Amino acid sequence: MTVWIFVILVISVFSCSVFLDAVSVLPRVAGSIVGLNAIAYSVQVIVNTIKRVFIVTYPPLVGVIALADDLELLLTAIFLSYAVSIVPLFACILFREKIVYYFCDLLSLYHSDGRLFASILKARPRPAPDAQTIDNKLFQKRTLSLARRDIAPRVFFVAAWIFVFYGSSMFLINLIAFRFQDASTVVLQLTGFINACGTVVLAFYLDPMLSRKYEIGENLHETLNSLLLAHVANVALLGPLIIAVATAILYL
Repeated sequence: MTVWIFVILVISVFSCSVFLDAVSVLPRVAGSIVGLNAIAYSVQVIVNTIKRVFIVTYPPLVGVIALADDLELLLTAIFLSYAVSIVPLFACILFREKIVYYFCDLLSLYHSDGRLFASILKARPRPAPDAQTIDNKLFQKRTLSLARRDIAPRVFFVAAWIFVFYGSSMFLINLIAFRFQDASTVVLQLTGFINACGTVVLAFYLDPMLSRKYEIGENLHETLNSLLLAHVANVALLGPLIIAVATAILYL
């Protein structure tokens, strides 16, 4: 029963990290809309910092589950984490318009009075005076269509690659360490290296490409769709698939 408490904690913490990862896409979209890209980047850093707390919290919890020496329980925790995290992810997608309005309001308030925490508390998910501009730039199309015209394939595939590294590496490393317990000390040290693979692609390819799009307000609708759908692809398909394939290779 005690171990199941850790399973629930892993599921909860991972789901929060997925939700914040999706939300972190939206401040820079809002910044591009209201013309406050630099402030938007700072707000994205704040969201990512909070997300980082959750990301570094669930791996030790997974390790506690692994100490129970029960592979079935470990896999249950991993796959349930992916399954449950779909709920907050779709909540972010469903309310993306209100969240973008919130960040637009937050950025405008902070730009006006320079008080960050006051702006966070005062901002509301309501249409701003420039709501028509926001609608024209972002919400004039079907926002979750998989039609080619509604996504940017290059953004989607690169983002999906990066999200897989960030989302699956912790689970994968613990799974490998469980299989090779004599070498687990070394295996667990590889977490940073695997994350670095995603970070390099993010820093040298995806982020500069996104920054350019945000700076000139180019194809914001397609960019937002691509990033959110990349999150969906990671959580609903790619992440579980990688874990399933790794399990088959390691244990079958």
